[in-house]
Amino acid sequence: MWDVLHHPDSGLGDVRPRPCIERRRLLLDLLADVPPPIQVVPATDDYDTAVLWIEALEPQGIEGVVAKPGRSTYRGGDRGPRSPSASALRSRTRPHRP
Repeated sequence: MWDVLHHPDSGLGDVRPRPCIERRRLLLDLLADVPPPIQVVPATDDYDTAVLWIEALEPQGIEGVVAKPGRSTYRGGDRGPRSPSASALRSRTRPHRP
């Protein structure tokens, strides 16, 4: 699983307006005690790690990654930019981080 849109806690309910990073924390908490095969997909905000993962997974048939800004909210029906493929990640220059 990679996102949660509605939290079972009645005090939280619809979490779509919350930032992606906060929804991820909620998802990790919700699934903390759930055994496989249900699991949270790996996530990173490190560019080099993302490139390593996609290069390792591409031979297994994984064609891309989901790339979202941590502050983004969920907008139903908005697919946003397409997920970058391994070749797209390799061709990009490493982003500058202050």
